[in-house]
Amino acid sequence: MGPELLPAFWVTIKLTVASGIGSLIVGIVLTAMRVSPVGILRTLSTWYINIVRNTPLTLIVLLASMGLYYNLGLLLAAENDSFIVKQNFRLAVLAFVAYTSCFVAESCAPALIRCPSARPRRPAPWVLVSVRASAT
Repeated sequence: MGPELLPAFWVTIKLTVASGIGSLIVGIVLTAMRVSPVGILRTLSTWYINIVRNTPLTLIVLLASMGLYYNLGLLLAAENDSFIVKQNFRLAVLAFVAYTSCFVAESCAPALIRCPSARPRRPAPWVLVSVRASAT
């Protein structure tokens, strides 16, 4: 048990918490898009979820680090002494959020669809009768 073990464990905890919070937020947005009455939002979220969910996580992490930083030059951290550590941490969080949010959306969508308060309700028959009676 070396002196590097505790800081590495702390980085893992920070990575887990940041990815969990981010994937919950993005997953809820994807869920809202998935059950939206707007067809293009449903289609976009379905495509995103199916493509990213069926892509291996290793490939997504590699695409985030090599594709976003090395090829596109995306900077997520200020260039200073700890640039590499912060840049790689934020790219890892971005990759984990992109991957895990699909599973969050897939878990939340059926619950939202089955929730009776989320579905539009028809008015009770007595409401229609009273509205018709007051209109005449």
